[in-house]
Amino acid sequence: MVAAVTLDHFQGRLEQQDNPLLAGRAVGIVGSAKGTLLHAVSPEAAAAGVGPGMRWSEAESRCPGLARVVASPARYDAASARLMAALTDVAPAIEVFGRDQAFLDLTDCQAYYRHDTARIAAMIRTAVGEAVGLSCRVGISGDKTTARQAARLADNNLAGVVPPAAAADFLAPLSIEEVLGGGSGIAEFLARYDIHRCGDMKKIPIHLPARRFGNLGRRLWLMAQGQDPAPVLSAPPAGVSHSQQRRLPAVTRDLVLLQTVLVDLAGKLAGQLRRERVLARQFRVALCAPEGWREEDVHSEMATDDLRAIAPLCMRFLRQHWYGEPVSELRLQAWPWQETVAQADIFLTQRPARRGA
Repeated sequence: MVAAVTLDHFQGRLEQQDNPLLAGRAVGIVGSAKGTLLHAVSPEAAAAGVGPGMRWSEAESRCPGLARVVASPARYDAASARLMAALTDVAPAIEVFGRDQAFLDLTDCQAYYRHDTARIAAMIRTAVGEAVGLSCRVGISGDKTTARQAARLADNNLAGVVPPAAAADFLAPLSIEEVLGGGSGIAEFLARYDIHRCGDMKKIPIHLPARRFGNLGRRLWLMAQGQDPAPVLSAPPAGVSHSQQRRLPAVTRDLVLLQTVLVDLAGKLAGQLRRERVLARQFRVALCAPEGWREEDVHSEMATDDLRAIAPLCMRFLRQHWYGEPVSELRLQAWPWQETVAQADIFLTQRPARRGA
């Protein structure tokens, strides 16, 4: 059993919470005083058609009087840490899906709560309210995809509960784009076989999407039928990670832009590793597609802090896991392998003798 928890417009609502003058106002959050790209918005701004990734000029034209606020990442991270700690008190196995979203694995603790989903959902809402003072939406089902959709369709006072046996029927009328985030590549491929809604997926055998999209295709086929095989990943790799990430303009489908951003992230991560005098062999590359984060752990043959070794890993990930759908964010992480040795400095002091010297 899985619970999906999401806090809509988390950052915008935190800003309103901190500043009473913003209460009830449309708020747009930018990265810096001169920032032109919206990172987050308040519910009022979203209702006016303004969303993350939008240029400020367009947002202001859609929502006159939009309040401009510079992001406070430390504030959001601190609130998110309290939020996740509170959710861990409800169920210890938790997968953090972002600052404002998480999955809780209820398998081992549902008997403790007497299998009472209403009680579990109430405890989650209470924990969230006490931790950050905000409401949340909760969905409960037997798999992550169905739980997330149940949360999306729920309200802040009543949890969306879908029994595992009813998951396929619950998802059947929902569109592929709505549930799977089927971007242009995935949606167009499935449309060739008249697959437009989740209930249509059973028309084709699993090997058809698997042959085109690999393991992702297999998972998409199962997800559409309420059988999402992805477990709640509650155990991150050991050690403290180094990371870089970038939010992209809305509906980014430009391959060159995605490649450029990944190379830039790889360069910044490599610089971070060098400054801290560590090397890494394990990297996690991730993109945020409409259905959520899609990620893979990749490995370098040798521990490295070199852009020229990290960037090809990112390009390989993009070739294997991006199918033309819009991407809203890219992330790159590394886990330290060993400290660099001072002997490398020898190469800075040994120079070839000049000719004729």
